[in-house]
Amino acid sequence: MSSKPYFCLYAHDIAVQGATRSAIYDLQHQHITFIPNVLYKVLLHLKQHPWRETQQVFAPGNPQLFDQYLHFLLQKDLGFYIDAPASFPPLSLAWHSPHHVQNAVVSYAFAHYSLPDVLAQLDALHCRHLELRLNLGCRGAWPEVVALFQQLETMVFSSVTLLLAYSENVPDEPQLGAFYEQFAKIQHILVHRAPYSRPGGTHPGQIAFTERDLCADQPKDCYIVNSEFFTEALQFNPYYNRKVCVSAEGYVKNCLLRPEHFANVRDTRLATVLARPDFQELWHAAPDQTAGLQASELRYALFSAAYLVRDSASGLFTREPQLTAAEPRLLAAVA
Repeated sequence: MSSKPYFCLYAHDIAVQGATRSAIYDLQHQHITFIPNVLYKVLLHLKQHPWRETQQVFAPGNPQLFDQYLHFLLQKDLGFYIDAPASFPPLSLAWHSPHHVQNAVVSYAFAHYSLPDVLAQLDALHCRHLELRLNLGCRGAWPEVVALFQQLETMVFSSVTLLLAYSENVPDEPQLGAFYEQFAKIQHILVHRAPYSRPGGTHPGQIAFTERDLCADQPKDCYIVNSEFFTEALQFNPYYNRKVCVSAEGYVKNCLLRPEHFANVRDTRLATVLARPDFQELWHAAPDQTAGLQASELRYALFSAAYLVRDSASGLFTREPQLTAAEPRLLAAVA
């Protein structure tokens, strides 16, 4: 054992307690290490006490067991011995974003509303990422798409994902490859409902064709480990937070798969909808406010598109089966 009196986790290693086990989130290396709950309690004690004092509290008659715990943390490169813990302040867990909208999903079939106007509104809201779902059908023409992306190049979006519903108006693979190279903000081009599934020949990592209907699929749960996601999940729901969606008919929603809508872009500005408390409600459906997630050691890493509703009795959000409706349901405006 070290002669230095204290043992600390690195600032980027955060311990999270669960019901049956705990976890250490290594936010720098994007990795999670599972630990027993007793080790979580040990780590809490070590934050304020020398390791020898902690050893006497948790393993007074079995110092070898305590040594094994600290050796495990050292082997995983999760902590270190130190003389003065105050010299290594904790990582700030505050989350802040200058963007009024983090993510926008916009569906458009070249009818019902003005897409250039919606893009201009998102630009004014400092939208960070855009997922643009286009259905060329019999109305859309590829030169219009090119003109849209020329408009996007002058806007604030840092990245754009383009989803194209397969049709005879969709360009062939070489044309899509040239289009991808022309506009630097394009992250991916996905052609769905295609007659085949395969990556694009010229840019297989960025262009793909799939037989699936991506617009009808609910995103699968996944786990994300980094400081931005972790700090956001402490206060917000990372799937819904600062997200706005516009359906092909112009309805403004939290998610295109949800049946309810809040307004239509034909007669209401996006900034007006975003300011509504009922629209922002799901932004605040953080894991600690969601039944079934509160006791999970993985709650600050889970990215889930689950349908959430607030339980009026407990005040908590609950995960419900995905709802569908033939017609969108309009939520009444909050006075």
